[in-house]
Parts: sequence; C-alpha cells; structure tokens
Amino acid sequence: MTTDDVAGVDEQKMATFEAQDREEGREPEPVPDEVGDRNAARLRHQLGTDPGGCLVAVEGERIVGHAVALLREHLWCLPMLHVHPESQSGGIGRRLLDAALAYGKDAEAGIIMASSDPRAIRLYTTSGFVLHPGMEVSGRVRRPPPAPADIRDGDDDDFGLTAEVDRQVRGVPHGADGSDLRFIRDLGSRFAVLDRGGDRGYVLWRDGRVVILAATTDAAACELLRHFFVAAGDDDIDIWAVTGAQQWAILTAYDAGLVLKPGGALLTRGRLGPMAPYLASGLYL
Repeated sequence: MTTDDVAGVDEQKMATFEAQDREEGREPEPVPDEVGDRNAARLRHQLGTDPGGCLVAVEGERIVGHAVALLREHLWCLPMLHVHPESQSGGIGRRLLDAALAYGKDAEAGIIMASSDPRAIRLYTTSGFVLHPGMEVSGRVRRPPPAPADIRDGDDDDFGLTAEVDRQVRGVPHGADGSDLRFIRDLGSRFAVLDRGGDRGYVLWRDGRVVILAATTDAAACELLRHFFVAAGDDDIDIWAVTGAQQWAILTAYDAGLVLKPGGALLTRGRLGPMAPYLASGLYL
C-alpha cells in the first residue's frame, strides 16, 4: 500500500460495510465527509508507522481488499482486513491475512477485533486465534450516574501513565510513549485519566463511542466508564466487542439503562497481558 491507495482503500472499505449492513438487515447510513477525512488520516498515520503491514489486493487497477497490521514490541495487531463484497469467498482474505501475519512472523502475541461476519470469524479461528465473543452496548443513558470524582482531562504529560497502564493490562503500550493514543487524541477524541493510588486508567472517546479504555482495577474502569456516560449526555452510545472478561463494563452499562446485544469479537493468541479491565480500540487494539 502507498499513500496513493488511501482513497481507493476507503472506497472499498465503505462498500464492504454497506454490504454487511444489508446482510444484517440494516439500511446503510451516509458517511459524513469528516469521517472519511479521519479514516484517511488514520491510514496515512499507519502507513508511516507500519508501512510493511499495510497491504492491498488488486484486480486490474481496482483495489478489492486491504489489510493493516501493526507491530508494537512483541505484539502483532490487525485492526483492519476487508475484502470488497464482489470479491469475497475467493481466497483474497486468506492471502491478505497470510501476508499480514508474515509481517509479524516473530511476534510473541497477536490480537484481532472482528465483526460478526461468520466468514471473518472462521478465517481467524482457523489461523490459530482464540475467539472471545463480544457484546455491543447501545442506546442512550437513561439512568445517568453521579459524576465520578478524581477524573480529569488528560494532557501530553499523561501519556506516560497510559503506557504504564497498557503494559499492565495489555502487555505492550500503544506505541512509544503512547504515540498511537496521542494520535487518536489529536484526531479529535476526548481524553480523561484517573491517577489515584492503585486506581489508575484512561479513556478516549468521541461523541457516544468509547475509542479505548484501560485501567489497573475494575473500580477504576467503572469510574472511567461512568465519566464517559456523564460526558456523552444524550448521545447514542456505541461500545463494540465487550467480551465476557469485562463484567465490570456489562454491569455498569446495565446500571445506566443501556442495552446489550451480540456484536463483534476479539481474537487473541500468545503472550498477552490479562486484557482486563479493557475496552479495546478497533483502530489500534
């Protein structure tokens, strides 16, 4: 993949999402220009950090699939693998995954966030990854929690804290000195931290969507999630791939009057941290 492919990759990805919406009985919604701009900025950033993990499949001059794999120390991550609906079930996804895995051939651990597409789940589970089915949290906060104390807006000095929390929870930080999280923040996500003795953690969110949340204790994670619920106000909530390991999040969501239904999955292999309490980022896992 090169920067010249960014527009074609985004077009192919949107076609894939629209087809999946229709398969699941939803009418696709128009994508605002600002979302496309953020997608393009993120892809350019990933091309800068992991050029060898950014891959495209081409038929003629047309992009029909792409994958983005990231390496962070000993951890391999796959935030994106999409195949155009007209080119699915022909082996392109398998070849893209094989090439992405080759980029991380020496990695000791791996993590993937998947949609509910059964073809994707089969691809990953037959490639040595353990499936952790997830739930989607949605709706509007009907029972707002009290605003938690001790949580404050994060700043540049707090990316050292995020790296320490990530190493405890995930095993590996999100880039050197939290560079991936800094990029997410700079792209427009809000950023809050808790640093109170053994209760430490952070959350990044945009509108009603948690981008990522990690903490050292369940109590800290609950406070950060409640802080997000208060900040979200009347926004529609969307938290994806909440696995059974995150009971703290499930119960906190129910307390706020939100709805849970099956949605997404995490797949892992190798030497990871406990991955809890943790709500993974679909962008950087």
